Amino acid sequence: MERGMRDFVAFCNSMELFDIPMIGRKYTWTNYQDHAILSRLDIFLLSQQWLDSFKVLQWGLHRPISDHCPILLIDDGRDWGPRPFKFMDIWLSNPRCIAIAKETWENTQVGGWAGHIILQKFRAIRNKLKVWNKEEFGDINTALQKKETELHQFDLVVEERELSTEEKALRCKAKTDFWRISRLAETMWRQKSRLNWMKLGDKNTRYFQAIANNRFRRNMVGSVLVNGRVLEEPLEIKAAAVEHFSNNFQEERRIRAVLEIFFEEGEILAAVKDCGSLKASGPDGFNFSFVKKGWGFMKDLVLQFFTEFHANCRLARGINSTFVTLIPNVDCPRSFKEFRPISMVGWVYKLKRARELNIIVGARIGSNGANGIAVSHLQFADDTIIFCKNDREELANIKRILRCFQLKSGLKINFSKSSLCGIKVNHQIVTSLARIMGCKVDHLPIKYLGLSLGANPNRIKTWDPVVERMEKRLSVWRRRFNTTGGRLTLTNSSLSSLPIYFLSIFKMPVSVAKVIEKIQR
Repeated sequence: MERGMRDFVAFCNSMELFDIPMIGRKYTWTNYQDHAILSRLDIFLLSQQWLDSFKVLQWGLHRPISDHCPILLIDDGRDWGPRPFKFMDIWLSNPRCIAIAKETWENTQVGGWAGHIILQKFRAIRNKLKVWNKEEFGDINTALQKKETELHQFDLVVEERELSTEEKALRCKAKTDFWRISRLAETMWRQKSRLNWMKLGDKNTRYFQAIANNRFRRNMVGSVLVNGRVLEEPLEIKAAAVEHFSNNFQEERRIRAVLEIFFEEGEILAAVKDCGSLKASGPDGFNFSFVKKGWGFMKDLVLQFFTEFHANCRLARGINSTFVTLIPNVDCPRSFKEFRPISMVGWVYKLKRARELNIIVGARIGSNGANGIAVSHLQFADDTIIFCKNDREELANIKRILRCFQLKSGLKINFSKSSLCGIKVNHQIVTSLARIMGCKVDHLPIKYLGLSLGANPNRIKTWDPVVERMEKRLSVWRRRFNTTGGRLTLTNSSLSSLPIYFLSIFKMPVSVAKVIEKIQR
């Protein structure tokens, strides 16, 4: 990053200004030459107060003649339809929540398989909790503002005269209610922000709210490019998404393996405890916080479900229903290919898969005699690096193995997104080998899990991603919204997850260490 750009970024951080994602296009300027240069020069910079007050989106419009394209900042008032039910952890703070769920579970009488009964019972609990939430909690933000106004009125009275005994009791009750509701609001916004490194009770509500709003803007599918046409209306985007993923994620019916080992109660209970309590819920809307709290009254029916599944190898309709969530793979995505689909399943199906897939993922490293260690591949989640010699036959065998894996597992391998990188190999040879694999040609340094493999660690430019992430994580607005304890936790979190990750492989130059220390201060 050039010095002028660094100064501009420092200015934006000091003024607490944000560049929100742009919808519709990625760049706003071009030189209109044969070898086009594209850049994003035109942007809106907004303060956090603006972002908290308005639900704004930034659109890149058409550019008929000018080398710059106009951009539009608007308040998004489009109707995306009803919001799905989502269990809120603040409900568990009230003992009536589990009591209502238990009573509804026992009073709901349904026939059929255990899986079908579970779905119907949870549907009844969902309807009961919706009504109870409106009566018990209502609109938390409105209630908080009402209590704040009530306390302010008491303060104005104190400036004129002394409060009566009754008024003092009312003010004390208003303070207690304000503290209780503020804690509920903090819990609610923390769940929406999905932050795991910060604990509750440190008055970080505004910080959680800012993180949740930023996540919403980053993941927003405001428009999508389909067959050369930009779709902006919610109904059109939904229909195009269904068509796209229906065409790309289909599987022919095939005979699957039969279960041989029974599901034991201890293993099922261990799977319940191991599942994250605050993980994203599926179509049923319930997370494992609720399941763990209500395990006592729902255990017998869940065990019956696993027994029936082992005997019949079939699931009741709706058990494996999923929400497909689109996560942007790039900044300012335009087409569905630039999103990563993630299936969000219900808790019952999650529990079944957690019991079936008792797998430890790792890399097998074999000795290669006195010459060192032979490594065939490195794998983390869905990121894989395969090492091979400069040999056409070996490369063809690798592709055959990957094809067999694709046919056996049903998981489609996108070779067009993969790349082939040669180390001390002629570029023409690498190009010809890439044609065999049907992938792109790349060169060192390459990115793997955020690390620049093959880069010179002594160059300051190699450490730019670390510095930029530190600046982003420790920006001014985050410090302002956090208390002293929150800022210390944020700094320690950034220190443990960013520089140390790079330091496990590279040695940091002194100049880079000084820049990071300056950011921390």
